[in-house]
Amino acid sequence: MSILNVYVTSENNSTELRLSKASTIDNIKIKLEPITGISSSFQQLQLFHEGTFVTSLEGHAPETMLGAFPIENYWTIHVIDTNPSRVKGQFNDVSLVEKFELADEEYEKRTDSVLAFKKRNNLGRFNDNASDTSSVASQNRGFEEAAKNIKVGDRCEVDVGGASLKRRGTVRFIGESQVVAVVFF
Repeated sequence: MSILNVYVTSENNSTELRLSKASTIDNIKIKLEPITGISSSFQQLQLFHEGTFVTSLEGHAPETMLGAFPIENYWTIHVIDTNPSRVKGQFNDVSLVEKFELADEEYEKRTDSVLAFKKRNNLGRFNDNASDTSSVASQNRGFEEAAKNIKVGDRCEVDVGGASLKRRGTVRFIGESQVVAVVFF
């Protein structure tokens, strides 16, 4: 039993699928129905290689196996919808859909929106403490004073987040880091 990787295309979508050469045309159509959205009774299958039509899989017995056709890996099976009552492009034309629109002023008045949630919980741009640069600047001044007593080459111990996460090393740099914004090392 040989497994093939094939591309499956239809008017609205395309995908890659693994099919056995022992699969019958009927089984393939049933497998393609949820992928293409085309009922298996209205599918017409065509085989393509690099964009060139090779053969139609129609007109053969439903129990004909895929291996009976000249198909190889990465060839394309194109599915055509033959349903006469289908409206072409019915779900593709977005101009037919009525869209919900809300003015910015109305959105700001709503209490059940993400904006209202952010305001209530002081999140994002509504967080007064997040952009408080004066406390960061005063903290940096304290670091600058401490750095005056440290020289490159001195031994140091760094606490990286907990009592058990202390690291020892040698001072290699003193100054403001370009990697971490507004923090003095």
